[in-house]
Amino acid sequence: MLFQASFLVLLSSLASVTLGHSFLEKVWANGMEYKAWDPNAGAEGTPYPGNTPSWFTTNKGGNPLKPNTFNTRDIVCALNSSPGNISAPINAGSTLTVKWWMGGQPFPPTHWGPVVNYIAACNGACSKANPLDLKFLKLDQKGWERTNTSYPAEGYWATNELVDNNGTWPIKIPEGLKAGEYVVRHELIALHVAFEAQGKGPYYTDGAESYPQCVSVKVGGTGTRVITGGVAAAALYKGDEPGMTINIHDSASGGAYPNYEFPGPAVWPLAG
Repeated sequence: MLFQASFLVLLSSLASVTLGHSFLEKVWANGMEYKAWDPNAGAEGTPYPGNTPSWFTTNKGGNPLKPNTFNTRDIVCALNSSPGNISAPINAGSTLTVKWWMGGQPFPPTHWGPVVNYIAACNGACSKANPLDLKFLKLDQKGWERTNTSYPAEGYWATNELVDNNGTWPIKIPEGLKAGEYVVRHELIALHVAFEAQGKGPYYTDGAESYPQCVSVKVGGTGTRVITGGVAAAALYKGDEPGMTINIHDSASGGAYPNYEFPGPAVWPLAG
């Protein structure tokens, strides 16, 4: 394997100061702003929000999920997650916007990788949903975008775009979606140590990192588009997929990964 020395030096320099990663700070829907669930509350002296559509989690520090958790309940919406106590009203075809923030930054800029969004019908109130019963369809995905002179081997990925946009990311709710409550599963996948899982088989203890966050929404209107099928979150990935074991530090790539293979199911054809 060929690695950029600058990347290894950077990892070494950050190891002593990186205490965590990130999670959602805010959510916007239909012009309303909601404070997201803060698993660090208490430790930082800030109160938990009274009502939030973002899902609860005990994941202090915003730490990642490794492949050995990809077939567990935690992969649904983060460590020990459970539904938020409200669902944010939103119109079909409009945009749900989320913001990542923790410890003075949106997300580590050297955690290159894709941003992927899913949706599942709650079939009732999302506040009472069983995470293991949810079946997700993929709304969209964005991965490698371009080369990057700052990181000539790794390039510029969707997670870099999120960082450059101050941690915000737009998620379009499908046009004509039938009224009801849904869970939007928003996920960052970091590939900086994905190569560790090469040849190790499924559910290895190291490799690509998943950062799932969930938001409950309540779609109104007279839409008729119904979500059918879908995949349980614990069946989305095994961690040994090409897109989860890629070596993005190979200097021979020139920082270009136009044929990156996204893990998980194909994008739902009716997501647009």
